Amino acid sequence: MPGNPDGSSSNSGIEPLGASALCFSLMLIYLFLATTLNWGPYTVSWEEYGVGEIPKETPVFSISKGGRTVRSFEVWNATAETLDVDGDGAAELLLTDYSGGAHCCFTYYLYTRKPSLRPLGVFDMGNDMLSFQDLDGDGIAEAVGSYDGFAYYDYSYAASPSLPIVFSLKGGKYVENTKAFPDIIQKSLDEYLAAPPENDEEYRKSWATAVYAHMVLLGQESSAWETIKRSCPDMLDWLSRNSSSIKKILGAMGARVRYSEAKGNGDD
Repeated sequence: MPGNPDGSSSNSGIEPLGASALCFSLMLIYLFLATTLNWGPYTVSWEEYGVGEIPKETPVFSISKGGRTVRSFEVWNATAETLDVDGDGAAELLLTDYSGGAHCCFTYYLYTRKPSLRPLGVFDMGNDMLSFQDLDGDGIAEAVGSYDGFAYYDYSYAASPSLPIVFSLKGGKYVENTKAFPDIIQKSLDEYLAAPPENDEEYRKSWATAVYAHMVLLGQESSAWETIKRSCPDMLDWLSRNSSSIKKILGAMGARVRYSEAKGNGDD
């Protein structure tokens, strides 16, 4: 991940275990890993889980300025870093939180301090992670990830398809903008087209979903039926019953970004 372009620094400390605790070598011991990061006039602090039993208290992420807390909310397993997403030389703040569990959930909180502290986007990525990269060469990073809206749709999690999802910085906030990057959609579609499933009905449903959904995003819905017919003709009846639902799930891609955090926030 990117470093700290504005010279911000981080440090962490772990309280040493006492001798008596060390005697219980077979006992799992819970630790909070307290960490801070300096971000311009702000001090960012959070706690990461160590190893051991689940604690009674939930870790808290906070942003303070001049000794006053201006943002504070509970997290589960958080990390924070700075990165310059808009190329102006002043770093933004990115908090990544993982809720734990077999298949969920990653949440990314991206803040700017220009002209005051506010979120550029809070990205609810579900089972998938997010990265920031300049896709179109304009000097501004897109937020790029995978959309897992079809997880468990009519198949197991293992069989569930995913689609690319892209967010662009527009009007001072990140908005879902995947259709503006057809090359990324096409590359993902080509991977599915290169490997149609053979005999497993569950995976054939998943494949039909993926091909149809990708081609809808590309504006090629009418061609999708013939494409699916060539490799999985037995899925056409299933698709005819599910195409409306698939498009509805595609329509929810924009809801993966919001602009407020959890409860307990202050104001700058």
